[in-house]
Amino acid sequence: MEKGDIFGFLGNNGAGKTTTIRILFGLVHPTSGDFQVFDHRCPSQLNQAKKVMSGVVDTPSFYETLSGRENLLLLSSLSGFQPSPDELLTVSQMVGIDRMLNRPVRIYSNGQKRRLSIAQALLPRPDLIILDEPTSGLDPQGVKSIRDIILQLNTRYQLTVFFSSHLLSEVQKICNRVAIIDQGKILKVARVDDLLFDSFFNIHAIPQEQLIHYLKEKGIPFQIKEKYVMARLDEENIPSLLEGLTRNGIAVYEIFRHQFSLEEAFLETIEGAQK
Repeated sequence: MEKGDIFGFLGNNGAGKTTTIRILFGLVHPTSGDFQVFDHRCPSQLNQAKKVMSGVVDTPSFYETLSGRENLLLLSSLSGFQPSPDELLTVSQMVGIDRMLNRPVRIYSNGQKRRLSIAQALLPRPDLIILDEPTSGLDPQGVKSIRDIILQLNTRYQLTVFFSSHLLSEVQKICNRVAIIDQGKILKVARVDDLLFDSFFNIHAIPQEQLIHYLKEKGIPFQIKEKYVMARLDEENIPSLLEGLTRNGIAVYEIFRHQFSLEEAFLETIEGAQK
């Protein structure tokens, strides 16, 4: 992860996403290893790292009878931080709950509570904000509003954003980099564009049976996708492949790079690791 990223942290239930985020905040102590937050080597420098990062872990919870403003003031005081009225107004406007700030939290929707939790995380003025499943339990409109907030925090306020999510279509829309975790191990870290345009090419050739036989003979991994055969190839090997197919009487009508959805790329990575 690099400064300025919107970084998606992807994995199935139980893969280790929330545990990793808890380790980042010092809520769980790692049994071994270390990690780095900007210039701070952790866990030995975790206290210094906490000064530049903030976030939301699990489902946000507030005092229902208090107003949004009172919750923000109370929770900030527990961290030894006392925001000014202007700071409260600024962060509430950033996440779009300024009109709700003086109302009791019990009347907030799930989406408004999510926004309030992000406002709470923004008050210490972090350089890095970490969000654990920020769109969980929200309707499509609520999901879009959180997506817009994340984009705004990154583009307008230059915050680095790290968030976990199950909504891969949303991750694909806003993240520039992702990591895929399974059973506590990072399987892949990549730019989203590189992940979507991996080294698979769709080939439409006749007769298809001879194409499949040729790929098997050459040890080239492939999958059959209706009229196309999707083969894993290095781009520089395509001319020699075409030459070999032509020499064997196989007519090639199309060959083009396959564009994955993030869901396809995610499943390909997870299933490949489990084989």
